[in-house]
Amino acid sequence: MLALSGTILVGSGYIYLYLQARYAFTSQAPLYGMWVEQNVAPYAATTIDIRPKAIVVQGHTVATQYRFNGDILSFNAGGREHRYRMLNDENTEMRLISAAHYNPTFRLSKKFKNDLR
Repeated sequence: MLALSGTILVGSGYIYLYLQARYAFTSQAPLYGMWVEQNVAPYAATTIDIRPKAIVVQGHTVATQYRFNGDILSFNAGGREHRYRMLNDENTEMRLISAAHYNPTFRLSKKFKNDLR
């Protein structure tokens, strides 16, 4: 019984470490850059600039903390939670999923040259 308990405990520890490592390697770095709203006139397109320590919308910092689990980007701004789902494995397109009336698609247009911004 003691051996079985020990095996379960060690197995749980390995699973926990695996999940932590997986989360750590699911970096936010692939998200960094300028995201541009698609299927609208260029002068009306919303831009979202994802930086290492901030999210900037239309040139204004709206959040300094955000979460990305490999599929969904989320952050709080203006008293609401904003959630975007990645549409492809390369993380170059995302869609707003938190607003019921309008769910625009954004495409990554340029990457950061460095992470010093």
